[in-house]
Amino acid sequence: MDHDKKIGILTLHSGYNEGGILQAFCLASNLQNSLINIKVEVTDHRYPNKVRAYGPVRDDKTRVLHDFVDNALPLSRKRFESDDHQATFEFIKENYSALITGSDELWKLNYTKRFFGLRAEQRDPWCPAFPNVYWPDESIRIPKIAYAASIGKTEWKTIPSRHIKKMKSILSHYALLGIRDERTMSFMEWLDPNLADKAERVPDPAFSIDVSSLIDKQNLKEKLKQWGVDFDRPRIGMILKDTANTNKAILEMKKKGFQIVGLSVPNGNADVALFDKGLTPLEWFGVFALMDLCVSQRMHACISCIVNNTPFIAVDFYSNPMDDDTKIRDLMQSFNLLAYYYNDQKDSPGKFSEILGKLASQPWPVTEVAQRRILFQNRSKEFTEKIQKILKDTFQ
Repeated sequence: MDHDKKIGILTLHSGYNEGGILQAFCLASNLQNSLINIKVEVTDHRYPNKVRAYGPVRDDKTRVLHDFVDNALPLSRKRFESDDHQATFEFIKENYSALITGSDELWKLNYTKRFFGLRAEQRDPWCPAFPNVYWPDESIRIPKIAYAASIGKTEWKTIPSRHIKKMKSILSHYALLGIRDERTMSFMEWLDPNLADKAERVPDPAFSIDVSSLIDKQNLKEKLKQWGVDFDRPRIGMILKDTANTNKAILEMKKKGFQIVGLSVPNGNADVALFDKGLTPLEWFGVFALMDLCVSQRMHACISCIVNNTPFIAVDFYSNPMDDDTKIRDLMQSFNLLAYYYNDQKDSPGKFSEILGKLASQPWPVTEVAQRRILFQNRSKEFTEKIQKILKDTFQ
C-alpha cells in the first residue's frame, strides 16, 4: 500500500484544449498549496477514442500543450489508456487515501436512442460511456469529493433507468459534492432531491489560484510581438468560429482600427492567427490581459477575461431541447454580465453588433465584476477548507 498522505484527482486533463488543461493545473496547484504534507497527483486515465479524436502532435500548439500536460501536471506514475476503468480503480485503491473528481464537464454524457427508442447507445468520443472512470463506484471506499463537477449539456431524461439507479448510488457515497453550475444542481434535483440537498456550488478552479503571478508577462508580450500583435493599436482577442451572425460586426471593428487576434478556434477574420502557435495554458490565460476587448465562445477564456479585468462578449453555441441553461450563460449570470452574452442559436446578428459596439464605447463594470470575483475566490477557499477537514479526519 502506497497511499499514505496522497490523494488523486480524476479530471479532464489531457488533449489540446487550453482551458481543460488550465483547470486541471489550477485544481492540482490549489490543493497542493493548501494541503501541507499531502501529495496531490492527477490520476492519468485517458480514453482511446478521445485520444484519437484529438489526434497526434502536429504543430507548435499541440506540441506545447502535450509537453505541458506531461511535464507541468503532477501526473500519476502510471498511465491508463483504456475504455475499461477497473485497472485505474485498483490503482486508486492501492495508492490514495482520498479521491477528487472534477473539475469541468467530466459528468457529461450523450445518449442516442435507437430501435424506436427502446435502446440507448453512447458512442460520442468526447463523452466516455457511463459508467466511466469519472463516476468512481462503491468499491472505492476512500473519501470521494466532487470539485466543481458539471453535467454539461447532458439531456438527463434520456438516461436509462438502470444508469439512474447506479448514478444515485455512486453519488450518495461522496463525502462532499461540489458542483459548478445550476444546471448540474437541476440534474441533482431530478436524480434525487437528497443529493441536491447535499450538493453545493463551487467555482471553477481557475478562480482558486493567482494564475497571473505564474506568467512572465514581458516575455509573453515579446512573443506576441514576434507573431505580429501590434501593441500600438487597439486589440480584440477572439476565440470564435466563423458565423454569419458575427462576421459582419467583427469586420466593422477592423474598419475602426482594431487588430483582431485569433486564438484556439480558426477564423478567417483574424489579422493575427495564433491558432497553431505554441502557447502554454498559462500563457494562453495571460494573452487576455494584453487585449483591449475579447470575444469568446470558450468558458475558460471568459474566466480569463474576468480574472484579467478585460471587457468581453461571451458567445454561446450550445443549446439543448431541455432548457436554456449552459455553462457560459451560468457564468455570465453569476457575474451579472448577461448584457454581454450572445447566443448564436437564438439571438439576431443585430444583437451581436449592438453588444460589440457597447463593449467598445461604454465603460466595463469593473468594480462589480471585481467584487463578484472576490466572492468566487473566497468561496473556492471555503470549499478547499472543507476538503482539508475531511482529509485531516482521514489521516488521523
